[in-house]
Amino acid sequence: MLFYKDRRKLANIIRNWCIINRLNEDNTHNAISFLQINGLLNIEKCEEFLSKNKEKKENEEA
Repeated sequence: MLFYKDRRKLANIIRNWCIINRLNEDNTHNAISFLQINGLLNIEKCEEFLSKNKEKKENEEA
């Protein structure tokens, strides 16, 4: 399990990851595993990754 001082921020990161990857929001286990495997162990790296991934998805859909 990941440990963050700001649990709300972590919850938002996981929720956004699930939305971006079209997963059920309840499927947090996969999101947490993904974040751990990819070494996104701090909020800044998670946000950076999510913003890049979101831009990529938007560009693909355009």
